[in-house]
Amino acid sequence: MKAKKGDKHVTITGTVIPTDWDKDGKVAEVALSTPAEDEYTVTNNLLGQELLQFVGARVVATGTVTEDEHWSRRITLNSYETLEDDEQGEEGEYLDDEEEYYDEEQFDGKKLFEAQEEW
Repeated sequence: MKAKKGDKHVTITGTVIPTDWDKDGKVAEVALSTPAEDEYTVTNNLLGQELLQFVGARVVATGTVTEDEHWSRRITLNSYETLEDDEQGEEGEYLDDEEEYYDEEQFDGKKLFEAQEEW
């Protein structure tokens, strides 16, 4: 899928959470929940469908984020990697095309706001 103006290529660390179930009670859609409590619904492309089996796992995912008129974010995955339970992972997320990293303990709220404002 070709990125449209306003779409952002990002890498985020988050936990895979279920957001929708089919009529048999199986997980049909997931989202990534970040340590900052942001949520990104995962597009059900091939990689998104693979991610259905990792509910509860922490992952590092790279993809294109779009935002709708209701401020809901959707990520179309290009790649992902699961983190082992004993791996710390990064507590934060990459927010822009240059993949500048914002650490939760040291993030500049103004930069975060400006990055989100561009979406």
